[in-house]
Amino acid sequence: MRYIPIPLPTLFLLNGISYIVLGVALYLPALSRYQPIVRGLLIALAAVTMLMYLAIVGVRTNPTGWIDKVVEISLIVLLLIDARRPALASARIAPGATAT
Repeated sequence: MRYIPIPLPTLFLLNGISYIVLGVALYLPALSRYQPIVRGLLIALAAVTMLMYLAIVGVRTNPTGWIDKVVEISLIVLLLIDARRPALASARIAPGATAT
């Protein structure tokens, strides 16, 4: 804990703000061309959050911490599914046809 230069409450707030900002940026129409990058950043944020939580707290955690980790794993899985969805939809379109 003494090696962390920023207090934990500040890190908690920054983590929450980053989830909100990236979540909004993921579906803003003006930023639609950056969706793959934002999706990757969200996946990285969730993974780093889980790893840092386990590094700070260890395996001695409360049930809320484990529920949060399940939610973060679910977020990663859903983002990966969302990333494959456009590729799957374009694969179903017949060659020469246009998507509507």
